[in-house]
Amino acid sequence: MDTTMVISDMDGFNAMAEAMMQDETVPITAEAAVDAHAMGMSFNNLNFERTLSLVGFDKLQDLDLEVQHIDLWGCSDGVYDMDVNASINNPSTMGLQGI
Repeated sequence: MDTTMVISDMDGFNAMAEAMMQDETVPITAEAAVDAHAMGMSFNNLNFERTLSLVGFDKLQDLDLEVQHIDLWGCSDGVYDMDVNASINNPSTMGLQGI
């Protein structure tokens, strides 16, 4: 299935995003009530609930950081100005695309 998810509870989503960064695993519960029609029969108000355990980043503790490039381009008042290009392996099945 390929679809767009609309987030209606930003506080809840932000709490989940924070937990994904801090915790080793994060439980996500999905609920739905469905009306189904198949083979001439109707089934109304079928309730589904499933809790999934997603792998989180666990405070980035055990990730293998790989630095590809560091560009130290300035320094002023004891503060270094630099660009760093690094990558880590995402242990989770969740990700953020385009950032």
